[in-house]
Amino acid sequence: MKGNRKGFLNDEYRVKIAKYKGKHPGASLESIAQLFKVTERQVFNAVHKHPEHSGVEKRDFTDEKLLKKIAIYKSNHPKITLEQLEKKFDVPTHTARYALQKFALEADLGKATVKGRRQLAEMMADDLNEAEVMRYQLNYCLAEMEINKKLALQSRIDLLYKTTRIRMHIQRVELESHLKRADAQLIANIIRRFEPDASDDMVVKIYNEELQKLREEYGTI
Repeated sequence: MKGNRKGFLNDEYRVKIAKYKGKHPGASLESIAQLFKVTERQVFNAVHKHPEHSGVEKRDFTDEKLLKKIAIYKSNHPKITLEQLEKKFDVPTHTARYALQKFALEADLGKATVKGRRQLAEMMADDLNEAEVMRYQLNYCLAEMEINKKLALQSRIDLLYKTTRIRMHIQRVELESHLKRADAQLIANIIRRFEPDASDDMVVKIYNEELQKLREEYGTI
């Protein structure tokens, strides 16, 4: 029913998954994957392939700018997998693969000149995740420090102190980003899990109190 031995889903099964998503819009990819005994990746592809059944907003996955961004990101992170690219850019399998086939060489060549690097940077700037970039660069610096065995002890201690401070800043940025993305209804549901009788006014009051605590601990949020 699901497809052939290689794990590919036939279209009938994709439609079935898409219809389930349409009837249960709040269901996560993970829960649907568990229910249908498939991968989250396959669920994602199914609901985007059949938006008429899933209710998922149809996106233009052939947008050249999006395809180039995928290729540039892969060029900058050569170890990233196809599945990770799909998740990061919220695209189905065939789109990520097509982006690499069409623009991977262009992305690599673009880094060979100052003008090319500037153009690539401008293209990616709007979609950069500050915390993600900082964490990647921090890990790169730590790796460089690990390799450089000639680094003086005091210099190593100073760098470790600085990296600790940077890590704390990254955590703060990630927290701020999470709060900005947080869904209001999700927050309300979490509060009511512990305060089942909480009114809307009480939910707002609790949220504001906790937000103030975070501001006092981490600074402006």
